Amino acid sequence: MSDLDVLRGRRLELVARWCEAMFASYPEASGRFYATERDPFRNPVGATLRSSAATLVDAVLAGEWGEGAEAALDAVVRLRSVQGFSPSQAVGFVRQLKECVRQLLADSEEVGPAVLSALDERIDALLLRSFDRFVACRDRLHELKEREVKARVHTLLQRAGMLDEPEDPTAPTAAPEGSSR
Repeated sequence: MSDLDVLRGRRLELVARWCEAMFASYPEASGRFYATERDPFRNPVGATLRSSAATLVDAVLAGEWGEGAEAALDAVVRLRSVQGFSPSQAVGFVRQLKECVRQLLADSEEVGPAVLSALDERIDALLLRSFDRFVACRDRLHELKEREVKARVHTLLQRAGMLDEPEDPTAPTAAPEGSSR
């Protein structure tokens, strides 16, 4: 049995601890709801966090990063990027995984320091990926807000008659008086 098999055998416990830590990062009432409500339609945030955590733990333990792990990370970071978290809080859930691994293995001497070091590197790489995702999400949000503000200003200027817009050649023209179409 390899050192990582110990963690793979306790995978469900690791995922549960990590989810618990993620839910604890929310305000008390929200975190409690996310943790207890299991219906994915009533609690899409909790469902997303649970399924994504399981996928990400699998990726970290396997040391392989595929499309599933990329999508799972994207889902969590997108959620946290629009929920009012600071950047460090938004991506801090990844650091919590490292703490959960340490807590899980605190009573075990079966996993050597070399394996813990390798896991730390994988989790650190996940942290960097999550930060890149977070920045991309926030950039996209700012871009959408900017576009919305420009559209509102344009509409206000148009209503106020302050825009000199060229005529649209595809717009229907009014028929001259006295003629019928």
